[in-house]
Amino acid sequence: MDKKSLFNDQYKSSAKTKSGKSDKPVKSESSKGTVNPAVKKLEDTRRAIAEVDELRSLAASLGRKEKLAAYDKAAVDLRNIERELITKLGKDIAASVKAGGEPLEELAARLRARIEKMGRLPRRLDKISKVILDISAVIGWK
Repeated sequence: MDKKSLFNDQYKSSAKTKSGKSDKPVKSESSKGTVNPAVKKLEDTRRAIAEVDELRSLAASLGRKEKLAAYDKAAVDLRNIERELITKLGKDIAASVKAGGEPLEELAARLRARIEKMGRLPRRLDKISKVILDISAVIGWK
């Protein structure tokens, strides 16, 4: 099989796999069980980048400069899309972490209040025991 037919076969097979049916799906579910569309799009973009990189290397080895230039532009565009998606996902994750931290702050405040309330009783008991000891010393009990 010559390089040209290998290139055409590779191009046809990559067009078939763009739907993602032949690729193994990566689990992209959040803790709630729903699929984040940005994660799915990021996975698809990364698959497309891999395919374009393969096609670029094949076009370079065959000396097809016009195809190589087109694949280079596609690779740059796909990487820009990937960066945008990663930025969006990072912002989404930061927002969910921040939202999850607010209930923890409320819980910490409630715990501090309970600990302070629990600490009052031993201090009162110490004061009462000191008063009782002072009274017993005055009375002469030991």
